[in-house]
Amino acid sequence: SKLNYPIKNSLEILEISKLISEQLEIYQQIYLVNFIQIIWWRNTKNITLVKKLEKLKYYLRKNIHPRLAWEITFLQISMVYK
Repeated sequence: SKLNYPIKNSLEILEISKLISEQLEIYQQIYLVNFIQIIWWRNTKNITLVKKLEKLKYYLRKNIHPRLAWEITFLQISMVYK
C-alpha cells in the first residue's frame, strides 16, 4: 500500500529500497516496477514518473546495484513529485 503513490519521505524511501532489493530477485523487481508504473500512471497521469521507472528497469537489467538503483530513482521522483 505504500507504493500506491510516489513516496515523499526520504527515510521511508531508503527503507523500502532496502526491503525490495533484499527480498526480491531481479526479475521480481522488474515485475514490481511494471506494476508500480501501472498504479502510478492510473493515480497521477504523470509521464515523468513512468519514464523514471523505465530508467529503473534499465538499471536493474544492466545489473547495476539494485538497492542503489531503487534509492536513486525514488529520491529523484520524490524531488519531482512534491
